[in-house]
Amino acid sequence: MADNGIGISQEKIDAVFSTKPGEIAREPGGYGIKNIIDRLQIAYGCQYGLSCKSIPGTGTAVTIHIPAVPEIPLE
Repeated sequence: MADNGIGISQEKIDAVFSTKPGEIAREPGGYGIKNIIDRLQIAYGCQYGLSCKSIPGTGTAVTIHIPAVPEIPLE
């Protein structure tokens, strides 16, 4: 998911997208992001979760990392 808004500073991204197990979100409003990251890691493993890239003045993109599941044909 991406937008073309004002962007986010790297410091804010680092504070909100903290992925250390057991760590509490350091920014107000970061609890929801931390909750999603924790749930993805519980379901799929520590190598999965969310990442965020932003260019101030250009926009922000958030990527969800989950494992691919091969399609099983219906019989």
